[in-house]
Amino acid sequence: MTIDIIIAIYNTPLKDLERCLNSIKNQTYKKWNALLIDDGSNEETKKWLDTWSKKNKKFKVYHKKNEGVSIARNYGLKASNAEYIMFSDSDDTITTNCFEEAINIIKKYDVDMVVGGTAIIYKKYTNNRCSKSDLIYKNNEIKELLQYTISGHSQKKDEKLNNILLGRIYPKMYKKELLKDVIFDSELTMHEDNLFPYHKAAMLANSAVNSAEQ
Repeated sequence: MTIDIIIAIYNTPLKDLERCLNSIKNQTYKKWNALLIDDGSNEETKKWLDTWSKKNKKFKVYHKKNEGVSIARNYGLKASNAEYIMFSDSDDTITTNCFEEAINIIKKYDVDMVVGGTAIIYKKYTNNRCSKSDLIYKNNEIKELLQYTISGHSQKKDEKLNNILLGRIYPKMYKKELLKDVIFDSELTMHEDNLFPYHKAAMLANSAVNSAEQ
């Protein structure tokens, strides 16, 4: 199973960008490519990306004019040829077993989307956002996840979801086939990723929520 991870980049501080890309480079699962969509960054960032990709062949750089993160991510979707898709912000860090864990869940439960947990870190403050247990949602149950996403907090019936961030594109792995007709709304400049995960793809998918932090 092949994975493309799409990262939209616009003048990200290089130390943060390097940390992000190293976390992808060091994944235990090896059947992946990283699509680095340079959304009109400055010359320093462009040169850094070109140098990185020459040294690390699994990272493919696409330079384009600045049009915003939604169009950059849509560009990555069109460029992708993998069976599965993930997204990362250019200053995120991904745990080294993230890809492997997601693929193992897909194989075990035959799901179309895997949702992982997150750790929001700011200086000495860490906020873990994850479910209380591993959960499987079939396509006739996806509305529960949609309601959670809209309300921003779990109801009593889905309290096992705890405080997991469902309304974000990360850390989620999608079957590429589901994303044929799903794109980011280029007119949105904020919260565009809230709409994407539970658009048509999620409403059609069998989904797994993994309690492990990704």
